[in-house]
Amino acid sequence: AKAATQGTKAIMQVLRGGSKGAVKQRQRKEKSPPPPPRRMHCEATRSILVEPSADCVRPYIFAVVLHVKDGISQDVLQGLIQVQNQLHSKDCKKRRLACLGSHCVSAVHWPLHLVAQDLAEVKIYPLKLEGEWQARDMLKALQDDPHYQLYAASVLSQQSCALLQDDQQQVLALYPVTNSKVTENKPGMTEILLEVTSTESSSVCEAIFQALLRDSVAVLDSAGLETSVEPVRIVSAATSRLRYTCPSQDQIAELD
Repeated sequence: AKAATQGTKAIMQVLRGGSKGAVKQRQRKEKSPPPPPRRMHCEATRSILVEPSADCVRPYIFAVVLHVKDGISQDVLQGLIQVQNQLHSKDCKKRRLACLGSHCVSAVHWPLHLVAQDLAEVKIYPLKLEGEWQARDMLKALQDDPHYQLYAASVLSQQSCALLQDDQQQVLALYPVTNSKVTENKPGMTEILLEVTSTESSSVCEAIFQALLRDSVAVLDSAGLETSVEPVRIVSAATSRLRYTCPSQDQIAELD
């Protein structure tokens, strides 16, 4: 009789919605996270480490890797450069609020490092000059160029400068003056690192980053190129603490 009673209870439980195990399993399914955005290439695995030296000079950075299935053409490259020039001129207030750049991912070794170094210790292959230059000599040479003279003069007046380096200490960018020929954008690129740095604030940096991401994807979409987004982790080098991952899944979803 006791066994029959237990059997009856089990049957009634199923009729009311299933056993306790089934209910818990259904609840777990209901709480499962939503699927990733359509454009998301993969979870964030690549990192940029913000070194303590940069915290005092240029502490804010946002970055993303764009994956372009069939590579970019010369026309698309010009479109991406135009987006950057427009943002530098308007949103970035001629690089006073923020500075942005794009890099060929295949030329860099991860993780990357946002650092500040003494000008006397820095060497770079600048975009507009031939060969490797000591930073101070490069800045003096660029003072004669109307496009660069304001930025070059501002850095020359300081003892140190902010840099983006890869894990083999290749200089990818000297802010806010120039990127390096090492990561120069070229037709055929299939992976593009977009990055924005600022001395102003994290919110300003993020807003300009979102504009750069949105407008760059629009250029790629208009060319009919299949594009996906790989977020990048921004990490405090001193503590190994994750500061944030950018862009967020919500921001990626907004690109559709």
